[in-house]
Formats: sequence, C-alpha cells, structure tokens
Amino acid sequence: DSVLHGKLSIENSIRIDGRIEGEVSSTGVLTVGPNGEVEGDIFAVSSIIGGKVRGSISSTKSIVLEAQSVFIGNLTTAKLTIAEGAMFEGKCTMLEEDGVKNNGKQQPAQQHKQQTPASK
Repeated sequence: DSVLHGKLSIENSIRIDGRIEGEVSSTGVLTVGPNGEVEGDIFAVSSIIGGKVRGSISSTKSIVLEAQSVFIGNLTTAKLTIAEGAMFEGKCTMLEEDGVKNNGKQQPAQQHKQQTPASK
C-alpha cells in the first residue's frame, strides 16, 4: 500500500511492490512485482515487469513482460520477451547488444576467404 511520488534512483537492483508516481532508475535489474505499479519512466540495465507500468522503459540489456503484466508506453531495449497473457500497448525501439540504436540495417555476413583461380 506504499506510494512514492517523485524521482527514485537506486544503485544496484530494486523490486517494486507498491506504487510509484515518477521516474525510477536503477544500475541493475528493476523488477515490478505482480502488485506493483509505476506511473512514470523507468531506466535500468534490465527490467522485469509483472505488474502495471504506464510510461516508458529504457533498458540497455533486456525487458521482460510477464504473463499478467500491463504495460502502456514505449520500450527501448536490446532484447524483449513478452509472455503470453501480457498486455503491451505502445512502441518498441530495439537496440544493438552494445546499447546503440538498431537502424534496421543488416550486418554484413562474415566474408569467406577468396578462392584463387586454379592454374592452367
């Protein structure tokens, strides 16, 4: 039944089982439990959403939307997992593994060694 209004910045990981209205940032894994709610933006290395979030999530490594989660907003991440039963309404921007925005271009396939023509 806890409610926090404002900006919360955590070194390492955090689990939210109450309600937060404002920005939340973590240098580790940010987990919103099944009874947790966040209305605001989330910034973390990885995010696991089991409750309700309305805002944006930016995670450099991964975001997981668990089966009963409700997410309304925009996602930015390198890896996204959406479990069956999760509700997602918004836009997703995928990043490369190093956190750089993927512009939709395919990486060139590994080049094969050039064969030399057989001598005559």
